[in-house]
Amino acid sequence: MNIIRKDAAEHMTYHAGKVPYMTFPALDRIEGIRHMQTTRLGGVSRGCLSSLNLKVRLDETEENVKENFRRVARTFESDPDDFVLSDQTHTANVMRVTSAHRGMGLVRPRNFHDTDALITNERGIVLSVFGADCVTMLFADPVRMAVGAAHSGWRGTAARIAANTIAMMESEFGSDPGDIVCAICPSICRDCYEVGADVADVFSEFRDFSDRILFPSDRDKEHRYLDLWETNRQILLSCGVKPYNIHVTDICTAENASILFSHRASGGMRGVQGSFIKIL
Repeated sequence: MNIIRKDAAEHMTYHAGKVPYMTFPALDRIEGIRHMQTTRLGGVSRGCLSSLNLKVRLDETEENVKENFRRVARTFESDPDDFVLSDQTHTANVMRVTSAHRGMGLVRPRNFHDTDALITNERGIVLSVFGADCVTMLFADPVRMAVGAAHSGWRGTAARIAANTIAMMESEFGSDPGDIVCAICPSICRDCYEVGADVADVFSEFRDFSDRILFPSDRDKEHRYLDLWETNRQILLSCGVKPYNIHVTDICTAENASILFSHRASGGMRGVQGSFIKIL
């Protein structure tokens, strides 16, 4: 699969009084479902967190984060009370979200932990996952009207969180994997993601396609370049998702660090952007 990496600015949509954002055309075409990928632009955060940081970290204030979320909510035509924020700890855990979870992680405390993926079939709930190089993924079943969102760093990818999300949509909503449309959102590309032998060894266990996800590094024989986009695409295919329903980003966070937060490009001095999806 050939991917031409593009300038993130080409994909951004601007509306007066709202934050700029990106979407996937394939998800845009699904009636009754809305999604949005934020960037680092359009908020009130300062310094290395400027400006639309969506997590309290480093010297960020809670009020800045809340104001940034208010702007996201306005752009997404939602209320902050509608958002449910994942509790990302690099697990492969998936949780079904209901109206009882509205606002958790943003306007009130969560009653769940260690949950990197969320699914729902209830209207108006905004599923929210975050990244700054890690892969985030959005899922939409237009037949059963169900959606999902997952955070998938290398640990979550190795643990097949994408497969867990598909399986839980099957068990909870009766979804057919062949109907689910999946989007792999802006994250770090293989050319920028060099890993050590410890991580490379984990992914060498994906024997069916390890030759398509691990590539030699110029540094030494121990290091490799890892393609998380292709790894997750292959995992989705193995679950029965149709190739034409898997939409892979061509935007690398590290190559677009002026517009998107990137952990590697910033040396860890960064905020996070969000991937959001809801049923109208």
